Amino acid sequence: MLKISIIVPFFNSSSYLKECLESILEQPNVDLELIAINDGSTDDSLEIVNNIAAEDCRLTVASFENGGLSIARNRGLKIASNDYVMFVDSDDVLERNSLGPIAKHLKDENLDCCMFNGKVFYDGEKEKYRLINFDYERPSLLGVFSGTELFNEMIRLQKYNTSACMYIFRQSAMSDIQFYPNIYHEDNLFTTQLLLSQKLKRVSIYPLVVYLRRVRNNSIMTEVKSLKHLLGFWTVYEELKKTNTSDKITLKSLRSYQLRTLKKVVQTSYKIETKDNSKNALYWRLMAVKEYFLKGYFIDAPRSFKFFSKSILGFRG
Repeated sequence: MLKISIIVPFFNSSSYLKECLESILEQPNVDLELIAINDGSTDDSLEIVNNIAAEDCRLTVASFENGGLSIARNRGLKIASNDYVMFVDSDDVLERNSLGPIAKHLKDENLDCCMFNGKVFYDGEKEKYRLINFDYERPSLLGVFSGTELFNEMIRLQKYNTSACMYIFRQSAMSDIQFYPNIYHEDNLFTTQLLLSQKLKRVSIYPLVVYLRRVRNNSIMTEVKSLKHLLGFWTVYEELKKTNTSDKITLKSLRSYQLRTLKKVVQTSYKIETKDNSKNALYWRLMAVKEYFLKGYFIDAPRSFKFFSKSILGFRG
């Protein structure tokens, strides 16, 4: 049976941890180790995890000083002993009986990575989040692809979801890729680097809902946008500029995603533009516009010209 290491970083997640961990440990037909990384919790999260670990030897607990989600995930990767790895956030859960079919598909097709679907559930009033796009459905692409081929197809179909919790991958395919520390939107960078690394030779999308994402107050998804959100997008953009490819189709797809990330910088700059933060917002908006023109994105995507031109004057595109 195929073996999977599932990494769950947690920080002050006592309200959700038991439900999260049990949704993993109760999965049938899969050989797993569960690694819970305590990222410096100050509530009773660690006690909850230790109690579960005392009853189930598949759960390993490791505690560290707080370093943020990226560093906690990287620490979990160093502990993981199985060939395949998956990440789960501590306030989310897995659909019942969903991991077994994915594990079987990975083994039967000898895959380096299997992507799957997710959906959201609401911890509070759904109406509060009606303007946020929670689309975790993969495109319907049959067959086995390389990482770059699948990246190109998802970009072409405008169905590219970067959540690191929405796939299982072979750990040896990571090479030297790690989560970039101390930024938001680290998944945008990690997933893209992984797909373009040339290490994923066999990747497939399995049309099954596995991951259930909780939408709640004060999460990274729903909290009021800050300069850290903007700088996360900017870091992703800067790091992706270092990616080299000689394939014309992949280069076109990569530039398309870089442009999408620059747009996120501009859009976030408007969301953080307050009286006390107006200079920061303006600075990074103009930096994004400068990149747009200097790197020739207006040639690749002429329809975006209006968006970035208006941004110079502070008008929303």
